[in-house]
Amino acid sequence: MNTEITDNLNNQSQHPGAILKNEREKKGLTTKQIALALNLPDRFIQYVETADYGKLPGLTFARGYIRNYAKYLELENSEDLVKLFDNQTEGDVTENKTLDFKQIKQLKQISNSIYWLISFVVCIILAGIVFLIWQNYVASKESSESMAPVIIESTHSAANNNNSSVATIPLTTNSDLTNTDSNDHNQQVQGIPLTEIRNTTTADENTVIVEPQTSTAVDLAANNAAQQNTDASLQNVQVTQPISTVKAGEGRVQASFNSNCWVTLTDATGKVLINKLYTANTSLDITGKAPLELVLGAPNATTLTYNGQQVAIETKPGSTHRVKLGQ
Repeated sequence: MNTEITDNLNNQSQHPGAILKNEREKKGLTTKQIALALNLPDRFIQYVETADYGKLPGLTFARGYIRNYAKYLELENSEDLVKLFDNQTEGDVTENKTLDFKQIKQLKQISNSIYWLISFVVCIILAGIVFLIWQNYVASKESSESMAPVIIESTHSAANNNNSSVATIPLTTNSDLTNTDSNDHNQQVQGIPLTEIRNTTTADENTVIVEPQTSTAVDLAANNAAQQNTDASLQNVQVTQPISTVKAGEGRVQASFNSNCWVTLTDATGKVLINKLYTANTSLDITGKAPLELVLGAPNATTLTYNGQQVAIETKPGSTHRVKLGQ
């Protein structure tokens, strides 16, 4: 250092920034060149030279800037400038340290708050994702159940069909031939083939009813007698109708349901014969290769027979029933 700098340091008439500025100007350097060399913004060099330390990040940083500035200008005893800075800012340094500690504490509190806030948001997002996945799973399950074939199968037997009508034969108006006509009518009804009698027990729209043109007391009596004979013939047909010939190696499964019941029936070859929902007051009648494996979703609502024989079903609330028939 030259004598002028030493004198300024001894009497502390100038602050370190002014001394550095004088030396910079003597060497013909600009603040931009100093800032570029020290890798600092140009305004920081100006703050150091004007002793405007409050605009710097802190007094500790300002102390380091002065030391590096002096070394770059190749000033001897650069530490003396640092000591001069410490002497002039001794009270400010203590205050600055306190402020720095408070700022660090505040920053820590802010960072903790941000951390917990981010954690809370992440938890909400994860909960929302889990809820959406669960909702989609439930919706897909309900959709798959609704897509299952639901076929309502109902069979109307002649014994339970009170609305079916019996075809009647027109009667003549000749009272002398009433008895003969009645006998002939009975013979005609009894002589009707089985297939024709079955056709009379189908849906009401296919039933043909022929009303007599004239009615007398004798005609009505004959008509009633003919109808009774026809009903007796139908009862004989109804009794024999469920009995059918089952081939060797096959089994016939019959079931009726008083409530909704899912039914799955598989034959000995593994072929699925039935896999659908039966509603209340419906029934099934099917023949397949034995042994047959039957699964009932609602066994307590099912009455089951195999080859005409009643099959006992274990009924447990809320459980399905699996049974092998013809094994």
